[in-house]
Amino acid sequence: DEDRRARRPLTTWALPGVDLYRRPADAVFLIGFLSSVLAGYSLNALLQTSNIKARPWIATAIVIAAAFATMIALAIHFDALASAWPAITLPAAFFLLAAAIAVGTPQLSKSSPYIAILLVASMLVADLAWSNRPGGATGLPPKMYAVLDPETPNDTITAVKSLLAATASDTRRDRAELVGFGFHWPNASLTHQIEQTLGYNPLRLAAYTNATGAGDHAGLIEQKQFSPLYPSYKSTLARMLGIGVVATSAPIEQIDKALKPGDAQLVARTADGYVYEIPGAMPRVMFATAAVSADFDELIASGAWPNVDYATTVLLAQPGAAAPAPRRPGHVRISAYHNANVTLEVDSPDGGWVVLNDVWQPWWRATIDGTETPVLRANGIFRAVAAPPGRHTIEMTFRPVRGALAQLAGAR
Repeated sequence: DEDRRARRPLTTWALPGVDLYRRPADAVFLIGFLSSVLAGYSLNALLQTSNIKARPWIATAIVIAAAFATMIALAIHFDALASAWPAITLPAAFFLLAAAIAVGTPQLSKSSPYIAILLVASMLVADLAWSNRPGGATGLPPKMYAVLDPETPNDTITAVKSLLAATASDTRRDRAELVGFGFHWPNASLTHQIEQTLGYNPLRLAAYTNATGAGDHAGLIEQKQFSPLYPSYKSTLARMLGIGVVATSAPIEQIDKALKPGDAQLVARTADGYVYEIPGAMPRVMFATAAVSADFDELIASGAWPNVDYATTVLLAQPGAAAPAPRRPGHVRISAYHNANVTLEVDSPDGGWVVLNDVWQPWWRATIDGTETPVLRANGIFRAVAAPPGRHTIEMTFRPVRGALAQLAGAR
């Protein structure tokens, strides 16, 4: 156990959960957010004092200088100083200007408060104008982004939402994929509440990315990638994900060359592309009467699914003791579904496993009739809970603070 803890990456100690994600460097989003809050607090504190102590300023200057020195060293190491120089010097100039304003503002705010406010506001406007200036994917005509409007009449979005609504029930919540429509289209799933398996540069779990092959985005047809575990829209993992609808800007056969006639049914030819229905999507929640042991790392790497019926059998890292006799079927339904909380109602004569085809993450917690029970990693990337015989209420809740504290305690 000590050896395992010693091998944990530094991020586990400093930023719990970051090491679970496919690109831990994206944690800088969190660092930037927290830094902005700290900057606002610091400015407020500066404006309320006239006695600025030198020691904290010296320490801050040393940290910032060390950061820029590291940037320069990395640029030199990778022989990229010429291209990296503007990205280093401009932030340095902003830091120096901000430092000058921060030093002079406390005194200025007492004699000329409006000028002090104008200086701070000008600095913020200049920083935002430079850092968030229009680029190749922004500052375009509004009609370019009309598809993101929740009230859009776009026929592709209308067709996708209609197909998903037609299959929705207390056990099914089918997902969709939007492929090749442009870099802003993946965000349409947010404004239209479409549960999609792809997105634009999300903070994805590494296990999910490795299992599905999902990259930064699929704005172009060629950016849609498959994986050993997810080699086609007609595959075991695609069915478990509940992919019932795929919308593409080109015929789907150009994207998934493994499809056979009848695997994907064209239901709409729209101004933007094609909308397909994929038969065979599994329910979002299922009841398994048997469990089989599996090595999930090996499963994701090889894509070799054990030959079992996944409508009644679940793969678990540690399935537990085998039942003395075959279990009779059980029933489960979704009674409430929210981003961070899911409530399930289960009824079974012999017990078994409730399988929720939502992505597993160790900070999820579960209760059965109010009593805590483990959330098991199932079928590679999904969640399961062992359910006793009878009628029960299972609640799964995402507990990030509790999970982070538990991870920190385990890392010591």
